[in-house]
Amino acid sequence: MYKIIILCPGNVVSGGVNSLHNLCASLIRNGFDASMYYFDADSLVLNSHQIKSYDVTRYEGDLDEQRHIVVVSESMIEKITSFSKAKKVVYWLGIKFYFKSAPWRFPFNKKIFRSFIKCRSYYGYSGGVIESVQRMLSEYAKSGLNIWASDFTHVSNSYYVANYCSNKGAKNVHVLHNPIRDEFYQKKTSSNNRTETILFGTKTPKLLVAFLRLFLKGYKVIQLRHMPFEKVLELMSESLVYADFGSNHGRDRMPREAAMHGCIVFVNMRGSFALKEDYDIKKEYKIVDKLINYPLIIKKIRKAAQNYEVQIEDFKEFRKQLKDERINFDSNVKKVFDKLTKKSNS
Repeated sequence: MYKIIILCPGNVVSGGVNSLHNLCASLIRNGFDASMYYFDADSLVLNSHQIKSYDVTRYEGDLDEQRHIVVVSESMIEKITSFSKAKKVVYWLGIKFYFKSAPWRFPFNKKIFRSFIKCRSYYGYSGGVIESVQRMLSEYAKSGLNIWASDFTHVSNSYYVANYCSNKGAKNVHVLHNPIRDEFYQKKTSSNNRTETILFGTKTPKLLVAFLRLFLKGYKVIQLRHMPFEKVLELMSESLVYADFGSNHGRDRMPREAAMHGCIVFVNMRGSFALKEDYDIKKEYKIVDKLINYPLIIKKIRKAAQNYEVQIEDFKEFRKQLKDERINFDSNVKKVFDKLTKKSNS
């Protein structure tokens, strides 16, 4: 039997860390021999209620061994590229950190590059050229990692990233939509306690934030940043609308969390937001976030807030899909890793 070892930072609690632990817990429930391997372990973090609640085992031995399957997120790929014995799996929770944390090599120093392109496009007001150049240079920097070879398996949290992997030449690609945190399933949504509040995501462009606050008079407009988890939970459960117009390079969790807590959700048309397979919400709630569309964005958000009782019904099916993801997660994990272990045995 293969031992499945999931590599994870041990000094922080984040959405990605939760997802890695959730995968490990699901593997254990499915009868696999799975455990966590921590880098930069901090005992306070590892003994926190959030981490302990997953009830996973910890591995501290050698990693690159026969009969080992080593799993890393996209932000830690370089930690397993030199392995020659263990089977290598990349668990793509998104794609942002794959490009952001590139092992930059001369002459493409990351800080110098960022200073050179310091313009409004880089900060999210328009998508295109700057982000494309950054991706190109990042891919060049990582070309020596050879992660698209046949001895790598790629498991993606979104069809958007799975398509990227396939287009790069990866042969072993699986999609595994992971659920949001349990707390967002436990509290029943209600329209009775809604306040005149509109929320927006952390990566929303600054100019759009200013427009929202200027033209949505009469509503409390709040950006969800630098807040404890419990406060985010509270705000989502009492707000009318959640808008996320920042860059999206994976299947971001906050729009899903907001939908599960009864918010009407607006997103842009970038990344996985554009794909029905990843975000199956009506087209009227997906808007290209160019400057010319800012009046339309404000108009639609105001209308949704005014007609909350009617338009929230448009998200009934999406919330059902999110609930099904949680119910079916264990069986989907089993399907993916059954294939992986059987292929490794052949």
